[in-house]
Amino acid sequence: MKRSSSETQLDQQLSELESNMKWRGERDLKNKILSTIDTNQPLRKGWLRMTAYALTACLFLFGIFIGSAFVSPTMAKVASKIPYLSTIFHSETLHERLWEEFKKNDINVIGISGTRDIIVSIEGSEEDLREVSGKIKSISRKVFSEKGYDATTVEVVLQVDKIPQPSEMEEKLDLAWEEAKEKLTAVDVTILSGGISLEPDSDHVSVEVSIPASESRKEEIKTIIQQTFEVHGTKDLDVKLQSVDVEKEKARSTAWNELFQTMIEGLMTKKEYQVTGFGYSFSPPPLQIIIKTSIKESDPDRIEKVGRIETDIQQFLQSDEVQKKINKEEYQLVIRSKDGNKIN
Repeated sequence: MKRSSSETQLDQQLSELESNMKWRGERDLKNKILSTIDTNQPLRKGWLRMTAYALTACLFLFGIFIGSAFVSPTMAKVASKIPYLSTIFHSETLHERLWEEFKKNDINVIGISGTRDIIVSIEGSEEDLREVSGKIKSISRKVFSEKGYDATTVEVVLQVDKIPQPSEMEEKLDLAWEEAKEKLTAVDVTILSGGISLEPDSDHVSVEVSIPASESRKEEIKTIIQQTFEVHGTKDLDVKLQSVDVEKEKARSTAWNELFQTMIEGLMTKKEYQVTGFGYSFSPPPLQIIIKTSIKESDPDRIEKVGRIETDIQQFLQSDEVQKKINKEEYQLVIRSKDGNKIN
């Protein structure tokens, strides 16, 4: 989906608008307006109240403050052209905002995980958990509201240091993999990454290994891995090798991971999208971006809902800024129904 000529000038328009925006009143007037927006207290002057709330949308959208009594038609026109996911991309992530607020309120948080279902971990006792849980939830919901995330929940838990014990089969596979890596290292094979997957209710094991594109001993590497796993009792084994241009792949992954994070946060935190999961696969090409939803195939509004998801993603990924970042790499967008079928 290509952007119109007017949309391609968006960055320039924004830059010009921002350079012309400044406070025309005194600093105490600015502080008074900001204080009113934060505390929701009424202002003494009716016109000032109208100004403050008329500007609220612009405050959150651009992160700047305007000291005029109205939003100009030019501003409204430009604002309406900013893709939703682009506003997420250029703002603090949800996790960053939460960390910021917890720190501001002197709450010692150990970790934050999740996107739609946020889990906040703290250290301490059950009593500590009860004491701080309400405050953490209140702060979190305030941040969710600020960002317009109506599908997000929060749970506060104590940090768990115990690691689940692996099964006997998992221990055997881990031991085989460690031994295989030692043998490969001994013959100067560089392993960039590796992983083992065991199919449920099956003895079939897959080993996936990434090696530098310059490595030519693929059959030797496969043989070492297969023989090592067989010694440890694994007979049904599939070894997959992936050649990687390290520098190129590093730059590519860095660029896409930033975009993935934006899409995950922007889509999974709003009820209207009904997005429940996100996945991607670089191999085989082209890159597949997989959006999992709770949309039923029998839903009479299915086409409209899927179209909204697809449009917002394409507007973001086809923007000039993103296309430059990913070097115009081709990708395939797959949107799945609640039953896992492709619906776009």
